[in-house]
Amino acid sequence: MPLPWSRVMTDQMPPFGVKARRAILTGVLSTSVAWYCHFLYMAAAVVVFGHLFLPYGHPWSAGLTTVAVYGTGIAARPLGAVIFGNLADLTGRYPALAVSVCLTAAATGLMAFLPSWRQIGVSTGILLVVLRLVQELGSSGVSGSATVCALESVSPGRRGLAGSLPQIGVICGGAIAFGVLALLWSLLPAPAFYTWGWRIAFLAPVILLCIWWWAKESINEAQASITLPAVGASIYWPLRSLVLRHRRRLLIATGVALGTEIAFSAMSIGYFHPRLLATGMSQSASLIVVVAGLVVFLTGVPLCGALSDWCGRQHVMLSGVILTTACTAASSVLQRYSDAHLLSIIFLMSMAGFAALVGPQPALLAPLFPTSVRVSAIGLSSSCAAVPAGLLGATLTTSTLTTWSGSKQPVTVYALVFLLVSAVAVLLAVRVQGPRAEALLEPQPDPTPSPRP
Repeated sequence: MPLPWSRVMTDQMPPFGVKARRAILTGVLSTSVAWYCHFLYMAAAVVVFGHLFLPYGHPWSAGLTTVAVYGTGIAARPLGAVIFGNLADLTGRYPALAVSVCLTAAATGLMAFLPSWRQIGVSTGILLVVLRLVQELGSSGVSGSATVCALESVSPGRRGLAGSLPQIGVICGGAIAFGVLALLWSLLPAPAFYTWGWRIAFLAPVILLCIWWWAKESINEAQASITLPAVGASIYWPLRSLVLRHRRRLLIATGVALGTEIAFSAMSIGYFHPRLLATGMSQSASLIVVVAGLVVFLTGVPLCGALSDWCGRQHVMLSGVILTTACTAASSVLQRYSDAHLLSIIFLMSMAGFAALVGPQPALLAPLFPTSVRVSAIGLSSSCAAVPAGLLGATLTTSTLTTWSGSKQPVTVYALVFLLVSAVAVLLAVRVQGPRAEALLEPQPDPTPSPRP
């Protein structure tokens, strides 16, 4: 009996060609650079910036800290997705990817040259916020272009795996950022680290820009067959076409991404690690559990992407929703118990559920949209889903400590509600695609006729 029409595996799964491998590798490196810059800033904001740029006690310190850490990300991610999504849909995937990565790396590198608060006063905090805004604008445009480049360069039977591989850049970039900063901290004395040592880590992304010269030819050739809209056509502004003609599908895509973002915010490492320590587990043992969870996620994302090529996107993603829902509920039930082993198992299972949600997601969302608006749609849906996830996750986690006496009930309820929304959106996405979903990933113009001026 054949599987439902969401099945995307062919009888023979052809291997990746040379151009496809280089396009995928470029996507992985691009997302790794972008997330390296993101996590490096977040780590330095805790370790370095509070001492050099945003000193405690100054009247402007609290406001600048809030804007620099949270406000820029909330404002910049949707804006960057719109800007670079339009650029990718108008001029091609590679130019947008190159500009976004270069912008992210350049902003990160310029942070290494910022003077301290004592040298120029509050101006250094303002410059830090501006560079952070530019960094987030650039990084928000990387994921969509990198993922679509990978998806459009492979045959139908491998698109689940190809679309999942750029997602591992989140873990790779974060691990490298924390590792580099920790290495510099361990090798240098404190005065040297705070004076110039931390700046070395911020100069590293600039060196990685040479990958574009190596990958330029393959990306351009891989995208040569894609018919992009001409200037003056009805879809000259992809965002306008997306909102007017594909808004229903954009809402569905946002719903699919919303469950993933919300669940990751509610059951993050930042929540589980303190709970493991509270059970009496040693620092070294808790770090081993955290690293094991990252390994599960790192290996699970491509495995789940490849599995979706065999049994269908919705089967894998719905399995991830069920597993994540079970872990969220179990975490809430075990709130009053101090069992480190059970909590570790729940954490590892939750990371497996996240991998099942993240891996097939790009290949599920891409066929919803034509080539002319695809990058804009994927980038905007993910960015819009990340804004309420990060904002509500931080708010509810804080209120948990103040109004619920440490109970995780508000976070659990809000995570379960959005997981249900995500499950419904997955089913709607499969239904809207129809039996020829993979054919929509082939380069084609937007079939909607032009409206009369």
